[in-house]
Amino acid sequence: MDLTVAVDCDDVLTNFLNVLVDEYNKTHGTNHTVEDDIKEWNIDNTIFEHGLFESLNDPDIIFKMKLKDDNIKKVLKKYHEKGVKFLLVSATREVGTFENKLELLKQCGVYEYFDGFINTDCKHVVRADVLIDDYIGNLDIYKHYHPFAWTLLYDMPHNQNVNQDGVHTRVRNWEEIDFALNEILKDMEG
Repeated sequence: MDLTVAVDCDDVLTNFLNVLVDEYNKTHGTNHTVEDDIKEWNIDNTIFEHGLFESLNDPDIIFKMKLKDDNIKKVLKKYHEKGVKFLLVSATREVGTFENKLELLKQCGVYEYFDGFINTDCKHVVRADVLIDDYIGNLDIYKHYHPFAWTLLYDMPHNQNVNQDGVHTRVRNWEEIDFALNEILKDMEG
């Protein structure tokens, strides 16, 4: 099947924000949680007054992250065996971080299911049939440039209050991504 799926890394494949908040709590003696303290894409600096992303200066922080969902490997393998091409599309600016993300995917046993790795903030320049991301801004821009693409909004506390008007399909986990990809393939065949 000729289907290409672009997948965001942070908070779609890995538990990115949870690790950052845990590291922030350890460093500053706080007890913040993603669920309680990150309600929007723009991080509230009155809550994280020391800057939540300061931990990214440590490139090894990536290796504290885990796959977000136990179903990820199974879903990637299932569709990769059906001929679906997966692209990792992730934006990093810190030196060595993108390479460390790739190494983490190797350690987690999912690297082999990706056919390409793209480090960019501009996800709309990537040509794929499906984009899976937790940031609705990326999905909106992608849909503007690729109006016939399928866009899946990965559920996170920071996107709970966004009004998407049914433009994107919200998925809460990789079991739902499995269902969505299966429906997309059926639609393409039908």
